[in-house]
Amino acid sequence: MSVNDQLVEGTRGLLVLDEYARAAVGGSIDFDALVAAALSAEDLSSAISTVVVDDVPGVGGTAGLMIGVRDRPATDPSRDLDGLIDAGPDLIEFRANLRPAETASGQPAIDVEHLVAGASRAVERGVTPLVTVAIPDLGGHSRAVAFAVAGNALRTFFQEAGHRVDVSRLFLRVNMVSAGARSPEPSTTEQVSSDTLELLGRHVPEDVPGVFFLSGGQSLDSACERLTAIAREARHRAVPWRLGFAFTRAIIEALPPTPGGPEAGSADRAAVQEALTSASRRAAAALQV
Repeated sequence: MSVNDQLVEGTRGLLVLDEYARAAVGGSIDFDALVAAALSAEDLSSAISTVVVDDVPGVGGTAGLMIGVRDRPATDPSRDLDGLIDAGPDLIEFRANLRPAETASGQPAIDVEHLVAGASRAVERGVTPLVTVAIPDLGGHSRAVAFAVAGNALRTFFQEAGHRVDVSRLFLRVNMVSAGARSPEPSTTEQVSSDTLELLGRHVPEDVPGVFFLSGGQSLDSACERLTAIAREARHRAVPWRLGFAFTRAIIEALPPTPGGPEAGSADRAAVQEALTSASRRAAAALQV
């Protein structure tokens, strides 16, 4: 079965343990121990098809998992894309957000050229690109602002990608559309579902095989509740894409603290693996409507 076939199969999702995940764990979890635990968790593949990490741990997957690697142009511009591909990942995640201060009025909050060029090269080399369009939480922004900012980024990306990339071979990872965490009018679950699917319908080509949602700073409970609402409404609308989850923070926050390093024993690793699998299965179950 091809990588793309496995990504659209069933309700399994992606677990993203990249540089953003490293920042999210803080000091309570040894990040390298977390990655090692995830890649050797025998039951994780029941809910997760692919673990996306910063560096390929070896050719091919581990414990029935596919391996993705994160392209990091901002933090490590010396990393060569062809070198990453040669290391043998099943997919490459491309993410190139721009800070608000770096974005002129009306311009997309992503480096479109980097994302399109990377996705194009990955497809040429026979590796599946996962393009992440993650719009930052601006704090008090409204539903309308969230919709407009995300829509501008997606529209601009696919306008350019349509000329240079076979979009039937790339996957998208994107925020659910929601008002900011400090908005005086927070989004309801129903509004998140409706706004998110309206956004995708306007800007994502039908040929794109799958869309995965970030947790976007939400708790696992909130992310799963909203994911269920999206999946239910998507079925009613008969959307053309396979919808899934690609959470980071929501799953990490469900993990027990671990010391890591030489102090981390088999019991610590087993506890982390159990928590990872449990949280991932909750997310997968949220899609089964």
